[in-house]
Amino acid sequence: SDANTLLLIHGGEAIASGTTGSGATFVDSGNTGHTVTENGNAQRETEQEFKFTPDATGYFFDGDPSTAMSVPNHADWDLFGSNSDNWTISLFARWTAVPTASQQFFSQSEAGGERWSMYHSVGAGIKLILVSGSSAVLHLSGGTEVTDTDWHHIAVCKVADEYGAYIDGVQTNYLQDDSTDTFTAQLYIASLDFAGNDFPGYMDEMLIEQSNVFNAAPNATPDDTIVVP
Repeated sequence: SDANTLLLIHGGEAIASGTTGSGATFVDSGNTGHTVTENGNAQRETEQEFKFTPDATGYFFDGDPSTAMSVPNHADWDLFGSNSDNWTISLFARWTAVPTASQQFFSQSEAGGERWSMYHSVGAGIKLILVSGSSAVLHLSGGTEVTDTDWHHIAVCKVADEYGAYIDGVQTNYLQDDSTDTFTAQLYIASLDFAGNDFPGYMDEMLIEQSNVFNAAPNATPDDTIVVP
């Protein structure tokens, strides 16, 4: 975590009595210290070997529309407020079954469908969409998709007005778009406003950073790579 880390939720925390299961608390270790709320059956689990801490917990989502994390609205989620700054959104994810539908990682959604969201879509890989004025004005899509239940590092890197998605450090798609917008809604993790397309599985190291923390250079080929933590 540094001054540019606006959200950082560690899954691999040491186990203490009473800290697993629904209702156990996870904290934001980023620079702002946002309040993270668990909803539905979102819970800490010890069933998987998590990325950085042996015998530690991680976050499990059962795929139900009510199961998600939520974080109050804040300017820290204004990823599209400018087309000249840099952002990184990343996490480790492990599905409980091979993906068969669109399933959310991060989203911020207002009434009327105005939103941005980052998700995995069968047939289109990692996607990032910005809906403004009832239209999808920015739509990063295409490329490699996840077809197994292994751990994967997932990232979307915004470098000014260029966007690239990455799976396990390898760029999968590219978009150049100068669209901007901001929203006044809470941030959801593993859900789109409790409305469906929810992520079923495990997450670890959920990050939103206002910098190019992986030194990404997304391009139209695409052939960029980043170093996975």
